[in-house]
Amino acid sequence: MATATGEKERLIAELSALQRSTSAVSSDQLKQIKALEAELRDLQEQIAYNEDRFTRVKEELKAQFLEEARAKQVLMQANAGLTAQFRAEAREKWGLQHAIAQHRIGRLAIGESAVVVITASSHRREAYEANRHIIDRIKHEVPIWKCEYYADGSHQWGNNCNCHATTGDAAKHIYE
Repeated sequence: MATATGEKERLIAELSALQRSTSAVSSDQLKQIKALEAELRDLQEQIAYNEDRFTRVKEELKAQFLEEARAKQVLMQANAGLTAQFRAEAREKWGLQHAIAQHRIGRLAIGESAVVVITASSHRREAYEANRHIIDRIKHEVPIWKCEYYADGSHQWGNNCNCHATTGDAAKHIYE
């Protein structure tokens, strides 16, 4: 759009110079003026079209962003409820003093941490078992869909549960 604006300014300057000319206007100069005026109108129409298009795209992106933000908020609330349930189950089953779990939502760079689970118990075995239980439940039951991107440029959508690869039964989870 900056090029069109610069071109518009150049044409206006040329047109103004021609109109200020004190000499008699020849038919060739008159044709040149008419051509410059037509070119100027075309540029003005292009600028108006591009500005309108830019406004529409901006509004569409804003609407998309708001929709994604609302969906993310709903998902975060649902995830918080399920995660709280899994932490409560683990506290009761393994007698934990503390259980904390958080799963990130949104785009993550390769190597960034997506989930953290912290458990505290009088005995490390119980803490480890509870930690594994919580993270497995989050991975398999919280509705987190992800698209993994690989160094070769390919990508693959993952789903929550792939326990069947280990258990041989799509209905059996590894944490059961």
